[in-house]
Amino acid sequence: MTLNGLAGDSGMASPGYYLSLTGPSRDRLVASEQVYRSALNSREILRTVRQPTITPGPFCMTTFLGLDNRLLLPPFFPVQRNSDGIFGLTLRKCVDASHVAFLPWILLHAPEPPRAFAQDEMWADAAAVRMADIVIAGILDHQNLTGDATAATRLADLAEHLLWLGSLDYPDFEARLRTQQQFRNFAFLTVLHGQLHTYGASPTFWADDVNRMIELMSRASSAGDHLVPRDLRQGRDAGAARLLSQELVAKFGEVLHAWPAMVAAAKRLRDNGCRLAEAL
Repeated sequence: MTLNGLAGDSGMASPGYYLSLTGPSRDRLVASEQVYRSALNSREILRTVRQPTITPGPFCMTTFLGLDNRLLLPPFFPVQRNSDGIFGLTLRKCVDASHVAFLPWILLHAPEPPRAFAQDEMWADAAAVRMADIVIAGILDHQNLTGDATAATRLADLAEHLLWLGSLDYPDFEARLRTQQQFRNFAFLTVLHGQLHTYGASPTFWADDVNRMIELMSRASSAGDHLVPRDLRQGRDAGAARLLSQELVAKFGEVLHAWPAMVAAAKRLRDNGCRLAEAL
């Protein structure tokens, strides 16, 4: 997978990541409180590398990307935000020796009308999870196959795990995913504590927000409704959102299970002159 640099709208759900910036990026962020507050409201960024950079990591943000489709690639989770983050993790788990190449080419992302973060977006996001977090926790709960295995075999094994999670009584389902989500929260909290130590809790306006983020995430992770996805709550009570999140995990397992056969069928259709898409 190749990912190009981006200038303009970040596409991120919240600016919480900015609190973990280091080096020159952080220096620009905290140059003054006015600059800092503006950055937390604006979605405008420049994200790039200085030279081609290759990593085996799972990072994926699909604003601009290229895929080597000669191999069997996993499908994208079909609903809600951060399906690209789910794809990157699934690719890393299921396609042996997969890598991401970051290219030093910058493309503009300028949606109309321009977007901005809501004033409390960082804090609302810190106190809740989204559907993508539930799926990611389910994938992280899966133990990778050892030894040589094809992408199709790895996809099928992950599919069986997600289907099994979907078949559990909900309290058991939540217990397994809560453990994974707490590990993810702990990793970010460790970074934030490290930031406070490295920069001497300065400047104060930045340190106050870091401490607030630590407090919110620490309190939220132990709350009884923490794993109720924020983006499934619209028009649903907590119980319905919980059950829907588990159902969506199981349905993604169904998609993964069927995916190799679906890809093979699409190739047969193409060989017979039937394309599933038209060139624009």
